[in-house]
Amino acid sequence: GSASLEWSDIFLADGAVINLGDDQDVTLTHVADTGIQLNSTMKLMFNDASQYIQGASATVLDIAATDEIELTATLVDINANVEISGTAVTTGVHTFTAVPVFPNNTVESADIQADAITGAKIADDAVGQDQLKSVVTLQILNSSGGVLKTIYGAGA
Repeated sequence: GSASLEWSDIFLADGAVINLGDDQDVTLTHVADTGIQLNSTMKLMFNDASQYIQGASATVLDIAATDEIELTATLVDINANVEISGTAVTTGVHTFTAVPVFPNNTVESADIQADAITGAKIADDAVGQDQLKSVVTLQILNSSGGVLKTIYGAGA
């Protein structure tokens, strides 16, 4: 092809390799019934060299941007441990399926207000009154399972 003689389609066989560069240091390989593979630790770059996706090693995938990486979806499912080295700012409700573990002595009793505990009352629609059915107990545990603080709440 050229600027005046363009091709519309290209058909390559399974395992085909496209070599790029004067020394053919970058290759794009068709992996049969799977997809395409960029060789070694080469990068797929966007806009400039600071924005890229790269297989940095056999076990690490880097997604890099100068300022922000935005994921837009109704659900992001992470099946791994997550390490955040910066500040995490979140909105919405946090739902835990296990008890959160805090480092030793990181939660002070002043950090938790007893009046923040709710849910001890069950509404009785028949008589329009609240009836106390249980006492809510909140325990803050350290990473070893020791109790740092116990707070008891009761409804009126």
